[in-house]
Amino acid sequence: MLKYNDALTTILDRVAPLERKRLPLEECLGLVLAEDVAAEENIPCFDNSAMDGYALRAEDLAEAAAESPAALRVPERVPAGQKPAFDVKPGTAIKVMTGGMIPAGADAVMPVEHTEDVGETVLIKRSAKPRENIRPAGEDLKKGEPALSAGTELNSYRLALLAAVGAAEPLVHPPPKVAVLSTGSELLPVKASLEAGKVRDSASMAVLAQLREMGAVPMRAGIVRDVQSEVESRLAKLAESADAIITIGAVSMGDYDCVRPAVEKLGEIIFWKVAIRPGSPFLFGRLRGKWFFGLPGNPTSAMITFEMLARPGLTKMMGKASTRRMVERAISEASIQDRQGRRSFIRGVCVSNGRLLKAKPVGLQGSGLHKPMAQANCLMVVPEDVAEIKEGDEVEVLRLDT
Repeated sequence: MLKYNDALTTILDRVAPLERKRLPLEECLGLVLAEDVAAEENIPCFDNSAMDGYALRAEDLAEAAAESPAALRVPERVPAGQKPAFDVKPGTAIKVMTGGMIPAGADAVMPVEHTEDVGETVLIKRSAKPRENIRPAGEDLKKGEPALSAGTELNSYRLALLAAVGAAEPLVHPPPKVAVLSTGSELLPVKASLEAGKVRDSASMAVLAQLREMGAVPMRAGIVRDVQSEVESRLAKLAESADAIITIGAVSMGDYDCVRPAVEKLGEIIFWKVAIRPGSPFLFGRLRGKWFFGLPGNPTSAMITFEMLARPGLTKMMGKASTRRMVERAISEASIQDRQGRRSFIRGVCVSNGRLLKAKPVGLQGSGLHKPMAQANCLMVVPEDVAEIKEGDEVEVLRLDT
């Protein structure tokens, strides 16, 4: 069996980002920009007002005060989005709205709070400084200035910046379409009534959600029986439309475990079995030119091997520089006994106590159990060469809640 780090390195060394493509900006949240984007014009492209008020000449207000306001004629009132028709001349002011274009001749904006509108005249009750409340053209970005660089992950604020510079269809690494196929003649749909020897297909529900959570596009492929010809047929069909394929179950050494021979027939097995607990029968390979991740069938094993092995590979397909969740150091609040030789991922709960992070196992650790995984917000990592973590020892934790 491969050690965990060797298995992860093998995946990350082989997987590459998907071919770049242009997508509508509203579809790019969480994706990685694949080109440098610069401003093609000044942003904003004109001097504009930072306040609702009056655009005027500061020198006209040299003597203005509350007890002796300056009276200026108002030839025009300009809503936002409209170009002023008049210039500001000595003794005049033009009313402008926030974001509105500053008329020629004006060098300041007086907020309405310090004015009194008396029809065709406005009374200004204090003096102004040149450039006061004026946002200059190019204040945000000057023409030719870089906005975002290739490799930037796009969040909501960066999407707004791209919108401001007119990048309506940026070049990005698209999200992978990932088919998820559950294997097992014992599996039933979630809404089905249980019967002897059968279980509901719960693991795929988690994996599909994990894919959505990371920004991939999940493709539910349903359930296939433990029949070799059916498994091969379904996998070959999925490879026609998916960028990657995930199966759940049938990757171990049971009499009806059909996935490994199917991958051997249709593609290539790169490695099988990893020295981890739970989830050692994990399989990584290629199938009809698509990346293949074979997860074990036990629910917790499927969820953890997805987190620790499949997720990093799929994240790299998205062009992201960071492929793993946040890893921190914590103080163990319990002793953990383990068998050496495999890296163990203990379902746990970690809490911050001031600047100190503490963690402890939660529930039983069986790979077929759902509740401990549902309660966990971290995985406590026990390295291959460690037989015991004592209470008070420092332990690595992988955060599931960040």
